[in-house]
Amino acid sequence: MKNDPPATPSQTATEQNNSRRRFIRAAALAGGATMLGAPHIRNAEAADGQTWKVQTTWDAGTTGYTLFEEWCNSFQEVSGGELILKPFPAKAVAADNNALFEAVKTGVLQAMNPFTLYWAGKIPATVFLSSYPVGPDQPAQWDTLFYGLGMLEMAREIFAKQGMHYVGPIQHDANIIHSK
Repeated sequence: MKNDPPATPSQTATEQNNSRRRFIRAAALAGGATMLGAPHIRNAEAADGQTWKVQTTWDAGTTGYTLFEEWCNSFQEVSGGELILKPFPAKAVAADNNALFEAVKTGVLQAMNPFTLYWAGKIPATVFLSSYPVGPDQPAQWDTLFYGLGMLEMAREIFAKQGMHYVGPIQHDANIIHSK
């Protein structure tokens, strides 16, 4: 190919496009082959799946608990069996919100779905990780605080001091009622 004339700009562009197409086609085929094998890999790992006990502050029989239970039950499918969440209603394992906090810290429960504002005496900043009077009342406002303004990182720092990991916020709309 030493004797070939130099490529024109249009030939070079065409060769680059063909080269990109070949690469994309090869990558797509490799990705497809990987995806076909992935269920088997995931199922092999599922044998080592973990079951986490998770308690909420919602009482059994309430709409909140029913939704929490459905959410927990969806984890086995979406994780390919790697994580199973066993839901518990309020007071089933830990007697109250403070006991719930301690149950996770000591490993009796692996996770919780709490109302953090009730821990103002233990961790004052947790009041601002949940609904509070005259605070954000729409999901988009909470999204901005947690994912745009750094509140998620702050929450994780606060919980890390307690030996726990803050996964993320669970939001409500404007239906929260506060009373004395």
